[in-house]
Parts: sequence; C-alpha cells; structure tokens
Amino acid sequence: MKTLCLTSIAHPALDAVAYQLHASGLAPARPSPRGDGMDIAAWHQRVLARQAGGSGATQLGRLWEQLAADIFMGNLDAPVWGWTEPRSVELLDFWHHFDPQLYFVLLCISPEQALAHAIATPTDAASPAEVLQRWHDTHQAMLRFHLRHPERSVLITADEALAQPARLLDLLVSRWALPLQPQGDAAPMPAAALIDPVAHYLANRLIQGHSAEHALQQEVLASLTPLSDDNTSTTAALTTDLVIAAYRQLCDRSKEAEALERAHAELTTTRFALNKQIADLAQARDEQARLATDRQAQLDALTKDKAALAAELTDAREEGELLLTQLHQVQEELESLFLKEQQTAQQLAAAQADKTSLSAARDTLNKQIADLTKTRDEQTRLATDRQTQLDALTKDKAALAAELTDAREEGELLLTQLHQVQEELEHYFLEHQKLKHERQAQDERWQRMLQRTPDYCDFAILTARPATEPATLDWQLDGLETAGRRIPQLACQTLLIDGAAAIRIPRSAGQALLHWPADTDAAEVLLAPGAEAAQGALARLATSDLVLLQNLATVFQHALQTPDQLQLPADFPAARLQAALAQLPRQLAALPPALRFDRITLRNNQTNPDYEHLWLVLDNLSLGTQRWPQFEFRLSCANVGPRRFGTHPKLEFPQHVGQAPLPGWFDESYDDHGAKLELRFALPDAMDVQIWNRLGPPDHHFLRALIDALPTLLATLQTSGAQISRAWQDWFKLADDSRRILALRAPIANALQD
Repeated sequence: MKTLCLTSIAHPALDAVAYQLHASGLAPARPSPRGDGMDIAAWHQRVLARQAGGSGATQLGRLWEQLAADIFMGNLDAPVWGWTEPRSVELLDFWHHFDPQLYFVLLCISPEQALAHAIATPTDAASPAEVLQRWHDTHQAMLRFHLRHPERSVLITADEALAQPARLLDLLVSRWALPLQPQGDAAPMPAAALIDPVAHYLANRLIQGHSAEHALQQEVLASLTPLSDDNTSTTAALTTDLVIAAYRQLCDRSKEAEALERAHAELTTTRFALNKQIADLAQARDEQARLATDRQAQLDALTKDKAALAAELTDAREEGELLLTQLHQVQEELESLFLKEQQTAQQLAAAQADKTSLSAARDTLNKQIADLTKTRDEQTRLATDRQTQLDALTKDKAALAAELTDAREEGELLLTQLHQVQEELEHYFLEHQKLKHERQAQDERWQRMLQRTPDYCDFAILTARPATEPATLDWQLDGLETAGRRIPQLACQTLLIDGAAAIRIPRSAGQALLHWPADTDAAEVLLAPGAEAAQGALARLATSDLVLLQNLATVFQHALQTPDQLQLPADFPAARLQAALAQLPRQLAALPPALRFDRITLRNNQTNPDYEHLWLVLDNLSLGTQRWPQFEFRLSCANVGPRRFGTHPKLEFPQHVGQAPLPGWFDESYDDHGAKLELRFALPDAMDVQIWNRLGPPDHHFLRALIDALPTLLATLQTSGAQISRAWQDWFKLADDSRRILALRAPIANALQD
C-alpha cells in the first residue's frame, strides 16, 4: 500500500490537480473504520486546534498517532490512495516519519494567483498583506521540506501540473512506482481558466514592491522538480484584453441586473394590478356565492311552500270528492223521494200539509246542493291556481340551479387563473431574488476592489482642446467610472495659478460633485489647493469628490505625456502643465484633515416626552486617510420639557454601527437598541470628562472632527428635505452648544489626565 499527500496553499488549482490524479487511479481517503466519523480532514483540524507545533512538529502524542493509524487501516486494501489537504503543510515532518510509503506532491502557486483568488472570493476577509504572508509561510515550509527530503517529495508548479497531466503522472510512476494509469480523455487544463482576469490584474498591481515574496518565488522556481527533460515551464498568461473583456462582461451583467430590476418593478406593478383584479374577482365570486346561497334559500322556501300547497290541494281534492259523493247520495235520495211522491200523489193530495213540508225540505236540499257545487268549483279553481304556481316555482328553481352552476364554474375558472398568476409571480420573485443576490455579490466584490485600489479610473473617450486662457485646457471624458461612481459625461478645465495646477468644474456638470458649494451662485467652482479663495470649496467636498479630483489629475497628467495623441498645438506648454498636474494629487492629500462623507440620511426621529434624538447615517465617511463605508450615530437631548427643548445634549454611538471609527469604544450604557457609548454634555458648560478620559487620542481626534461638523451635517440633512418633528433651529443650537462645551472642557480634561 502506497500513499500520496497533495498539499499547498488553499486554491482551486489544488483541487484541479487532485481531480486529475483521482481520475488516474488514486483512491480517495476513506474515514476510520471505527465508526467515529474521523477522516483525514477532521484529523488535521483537531490536531492543529490542539497542538502548538508548526511544520517542524514530528511527535504529536500516541493518541493522534493511533487515530492516524486507524485512518490508514481503513485504506489498507487500496493499492495507492491519498488525500488533498492544505493544512498538511504544517505537519509535513510528522507525516514523513509516520509512514515510509507516504510520498508528497508539493504544489507551488504564484503569489499573484493566491492574491487574485483571495480577491475573487467573497468569503475571504483577509487583507492583501495577510494573504501574502500566508503564501510566504506555506511555500517556505514546502521548499525546506523538499530540500531535506527530495527522495520522498516532488516540488512542481500548479501551471505545469495542469498543463501537462500526463508528464506529471509519468513522473510519479517512474519515481515511486505508483500503480496509476493515464486516462486517454484527460486534456490539459490552462491555469488561466481558474483565474479571474480582473482579480489577477489587481493582484499584479498589489504585488508590486513585495520583494520578499518575489525572492522566495525565484528560490522555489530554482528548486522545482522537472516534469520532462526539456524542463519547459508553463505559466498562466493574462493579457490586457482578457482583463478588459472581463471588466466589460461585469459591466454588461450589471446592466442586465439593472434591466431585470426594472423588469421586476414592472412585474411588481403588474402584480399589484393583478392582485387588485384578483381581489375584485374574489369579491365578485363571494357576491355570486352569496347570491347563490340566497337563491338556494329562496328555492328551498319555495319547495317547502310547494309541498305545503300540494298537501293542501290533496286535502281539498279529498274533501271535494267526499262532498261530491254526498251530493250523489242526496240526488239519489231525491230521486227516490220524487218517485215515491209520484207513486203517492193521491196520498199527498190527502195529506197536503205533509207535501208542503216535503217541498220545503226539497228546497233546502237544492240549496245545499248548489252550495256544495259552488264549493267544489272554488276548490277546483284554487287547485288549478296552485298547480300553476308550482309549475312557475319549478321553472324558477331550474333557472336558479343553472345560474348557480354557471357561477360555480366561473368561480372555479377564476380560482384556476388565480393559482396560475400566483405561480408566475412566485417564479418571477424567485428569479428576482436570485439576480438580486448575484448583483449584491457583484457590488460587494466591486466595493472591495475599489477599497483596495482607490485610484481606479476608467473612461471610454478623452478629448482635450486649448481654451482662450493661456496654459488652459478644456477636457471632456465620456463614460467615466471612478471613486465608485459612473459619470456619463464630464467637462472641466485644467489651468495654472502661480505655477500650480488647478481644476475648474462648471455648475452644468452637476453630477460631477456630490457636495457642490451651497453658499455660492457662481457658474463654476475652482478647486486649487494653492489658492486661498478655493479652500472653502475644498473643505466641503465629499469623500468621493476628493478621490475624483486626485484621479482626474492623474489621468490628465498621463495624457499630457503624449501631447501628439491629444492633437495639441506645438506651442502649447504641455510639459509645464503636466508637471504641475503631477503634483496636484499630493497637494490634495496634504490638505488639513476634515470629516468628509458622500451622503447623509435620517434613519429615525425619536420623540418622547423627556427625550428626543436624530439617528443619522453617513455613507463613505472619511477623516484624513481613514475611511469607513458607513457610520451611524444619534444626536440626542435629554431633560426635554413641555416648553423647552432640553439642557442635556449628548452623542450616542450604538454597538456595531457606531463603533468602527472609535477604537476605544466600550459598552457604557444600554437602551432598547442594545449597548452604546454616550458622550454627555449639560448646559451651560459641563461635560462628562470621565467618559472622555477613558477614550484614547484616536477617539478624541475623531470626536472633535465629528462635533465640529455637526452644523454641516444638519444643514445637509435639511437641504435634502428630511422631515423632523422639531424646528431645525433647535437642533442647530444644540450642535453649537456641544461644540462650545467641547472646546472649553476637552483641553482641561486632557490636562488633568496627563
């Protein structure tokens, strides 16, 4: 049984080489047969978490050796097996002494590729310096191990291993007699396929000046194990065209995401309209159901009435038949009496009194017969009317039943359409969420790139032409992207003032500056570090405004190095203007540190009977060379009364969102939002010096700048149209009182602390 350990710094190329070896017969490592779930990855994780030894550790203890032996026992029946684990670099000496049949493939990855992988990985929060240190430690350990044990290890580059898989396999088979078989369909993999062009471009920019990494890289290359006799090295090539194509692809995907965002907005509008239609249809369906219920109730009532009428008609018919039978009996009796009367005419003549009595009885019977006949006719007419009513009710019931059936079918159709619309909306919503997440990942990656390369600047077209003033150029940039912003078109001027460069931006280019000077109605603004009149405008610039000026100066300075391409006149002093523009970024960087920001928004305006606050959110905050993507704090006032605003102003810095610029932040108090740090004042001139003294000089520097900028922050927020529950003038007075008290008490507190 032979074993292979493939290790290097964590990188996709490591997994790609491992895949080629597994496809050629290298069995993957199986876990321990003890059933405790211990595999080679878990073994490394637990050992390195408990042991203090680094790459020089050879003795870990009998427990860890036994656990490792269990894993080897689980792979005993494999002719050749192995594992891929970056953490094995720290335990190379241990594994070398553990098993003489264990061989090592040490994969070298360039520092540019390692840094590019870290940039392109959203979950890697390490800084460039940390990534390069990690690379340096790993490759130094692999180089030392290979030089000490060349008979048990090979040191090769990832580029060569991926480009020449067959030669790598031949090397392993010939050196250690490993039972590996090459695959006929194994094709070389260019290392460039694993590299993000934009990330690699940034990595090349960041790696410049790191002499230690370059020196170690040259030492590693000099000690490589050759894959073939010609010792040809294959290196991943990255051209400017690939970088530009990748960047344009990123822009196209961003545009597609924006188009999908607009489509989602349209779908949302359509969804709202469909929801309204569905609600209307549901209301109509409910109305139809209610109407059908009412009609069913009416039909049931009519059916009940019909049954009652039918019973009453039956009773009437039986009563009429009984009366008719009685009438026939009376008629028969009358006929019998009439015959008897004829037969006894002589007897009647003798008994005249009896005849008169019989005549009266006959009249009475005739009257009864007439009444019974009239009653029978009335009952017959009533039965006919009721039968007519029953026929009409039956017809109405059939119509109601048909109408109810139609209403039910229509409701079922509407319900089916509703389900279809809901399924479509769910599909579009999931697609939108997916695109939203992809765009968020792209935006986060783009922001990381901008933070690491703040001088990034790109444009489509750059033109320049002389202006009427001497040594002045009119510039126009189309498709400008810099300082995290995209400006479709920017027109400006560069000029010389007392030999120093300056930039003039017209007000018509309002998109260029986020913070245009609010106290001037001039048609243009002059931005010149050396001009006293321009200092006010420079102090009010946003964070990205200052970066924009520095990048514009660099772009113009580089363009003036080749004035022929700009088609400038031969007598134009391009060299003098170019030299002055080269100094402009350093002059802007040397401006007095000021608190700058891109945008300010009002997150909340809290109003309680005895307390009020404005919760402010600042985007892209900077102070000197320090930057923070977002910062939140609360400007508040306690001891508020019915007729007074309050006498206790304070600044509140919530945990997580308000502690980034304050390295000395501590949980001084708590409220409904969690832990916070408070800096409290009290009129007329008191301040909580204990809190101030617990903070360090960096915190003092930031707090002074923040409190000095409070009037500017409130004015910017008021200009943006934010609505608050109290007059703005009260908050401006609160800010002025806080500035006055800090200026009075902070020097005294610092002196007492010293």
